[in-house]
Amino acid sequence: MKTKILIAVDDANLSDVLRSLFRSLEYRVKSCGEEEARDDVLHAEAWDVVVCGLEFGRGLLVDRPSGAYGADILVVVDYAELEEGKAIVEAGASGFLVRPIRSEEALRLLEKVLAERHDRLKATGGAGKQPEVLEKTEEEASCECKKPDTPELHYGLMIGEHPAMQALYKQMEKVAATDMSVLIRGESGTGKELVAKSLHRLSRRGNRPFVAINCTAIPANLLESELFGHVKGAFTGAVRNKEGLFQVADGGTLFMDEIGSIPLEMQRSLLRILQDGLVRPVGGVTATKVDVRVLAATNEDLEKRMKEGLFREDLYYRLCAFPLYLPALRERRSDIPLLISYFQDKWSEEGGGGFGGFSEEAMDVLSRRDWPGNVRELENSLRRIVALSNRGGMPLGVYDLPDEFRPSAEELRQADEQEDEAEMAEILAGFPQRNAELTLKAYLRIHEREYINRVLAECGGDKDKTAKMLGISKGTLYRKLDETE
Repeated sequence: MKTKILIAVDDANLSDVLRSLFRSLEYRVKSCGEEEARDDVLHAEAWDVVVCGLEFGRGLLVDRPSGAYGADILVVVDYAELEEGKAIVEAGASGFLVRPIRSEEALRLLEKVLAERHDRLKATGGAGKQPEVLEKTEEEASCECKKPDTPELHYGLMIGEHPAMQALYKQMEKVAATDMSVLIRGESGTGKELVAKSLHRLSRRGNRPFVAINCTAIPANLLESELFGHVKGAFTGAVRNKEGLFQVADGGTLFMDEIGSIPLEMQRSLLRILQDGLVRPVGGVTATKVDVRVLAATNEDLEKRMKEGLFREDLYYRLCAFPLYLPALRERRSDIPLLISYFQDKWSEEGGGGFGGFSEEAMDVLSRRDWPGNVRELENSLRRIVALSNRGGMPLGVYDLPDEFRPSAEELRQADEQEDEAEMAEILAGFPQRNAELTLKAYLRIHEREYINRVLAECGGDKDKTAKMLGISKGTLYRKLDETE
């Protein structure tokens, strides 16, 4: 049985991070607020580990064994509560985590607690009071079975279960615990900023500022001031000192999207900051020390830009200390239904209820589409489809979709032909290769022999059973087998 972990904290961001982190180890994890846990969840089933806040943890220890039912308790404390954390461990908690949570430390503590729990239960023969599971009524059980699966929101931000996304999550969790610069590559609309935000949430900087800038959205002559700040009088219009985004993000993360568009003359300044952490505002003479982790993203071919002399090679290798690739939507089509389901649920919560979803055929059409604009295009297109739909809560079919989504008559004909060709190829797979020198009788005899041998093999060599399956007498079967030898 999978280890069951309950995360009962009122900080939604922390809850999402811990849930995704522990699920990466394939544990069964549920998250909820402390009040919900106190009223319902704790009493519903047996938990191996409960992760909670300091006061809630104290309450669980007081109520033992009826409160936490033998679960190991991990409490989350702030730096100012270190002494309280040590005290609650002495009172019976299994350990404490200090904010901001560091992924590697959280996983290491969890593994330690589970190993000790395993040894403890093994030594006692698994003894220990288990919770009284509240039985569900027949109506509740029926509703639960009918409820559709909800797509998992990894790190509270990302949707996708395709193997390429699973591999990406593992890489993200490894690099998140470091301060390495990360270059996120992928087409426009794939969600590179979501990857950056997830890395920030998973890192030790998770409770510090996350600042994002699209380097193509700001004119080149203003970008330097936006990033590094300026002093009063540095240029026309500079009427006061202004902090740059590096100063704003101090202690946290700066995400620079479309990094390839930074002018060549600015790249030297950016490289210097990455090397020594010193930021000098435009027009200033004094540099300020900052502690900023830089995450960059691009959909451009930076290698080509380097060859053209438009991007510094030393800056490239500094930014690309750990590269991540976010696959295009057409490379993970199996995630399209999950994304559609997520957007439908999201819009329903926002007051857009009454939409009946898509038929299986319509979903298949949407899943086969290439979506050159990726997830961004999918979301915007779905919003338009939902806004234009008028089916009274009924699922939309293929011909309820806008014209550009419907397959043309020629595409349908080609699809039918491809399906027919595939079926025919499967049928002919067992036939001998065509040979113009064979007579029809010889060709049929070869195929007859092949078919008899195949049925005989399926029957395990039982000739009586083979004859019955072929609809011939046993004598005829023996004669035909003799002819094939």
